[in-house]
Amino acid sequence: EDEQHSKVFHQIDGLCIEPGADLQALQATCKRVLGAVFGDVEVRWRTHDFKFVDAGMEIDIKLDDKWVEVGGGGMLKPGMLIEAGYRAKDVSGFAFGMGLERLAMLKLGIDDIRQLWRPPYVKAM
Repeated sequence: EDEQHSKVFHQIDGLCIEPGADLQALQATCKRVLGAVFGDVEVRWRTHDFKFVDAGMEIDIKLDDKWVEVGGGGMLKPGMLIEAGYRAKDVSGFAFGMGLERLAMLKLGIDDIRQLWRPPYVKAM
């Protein structure tokens, strides 16, 4: 455990499975989530190999002229859809995840994750 890492963290996950779900829909969904937190923010996508998705990407946002990683995602592999009971020829899907503490730290300008577990973010005992 240090300023940037905690043994306990929370993550928001998004999952979409439907006919026509594609990379553009994934990117638009992630941009919408990030926009709800940061307002109009520049987003970039970097290729990354996540085992459960094809076209895996890390998601970065630009804050104070610096790129900061905030999550990852990609298109679900057809085998995963089949395992979940879907007909991969009829639907496609995407998934993404973002760390809530990381988003909070960036939004609030906190540089030590441990501060999130102290007042004013949690009630003093």
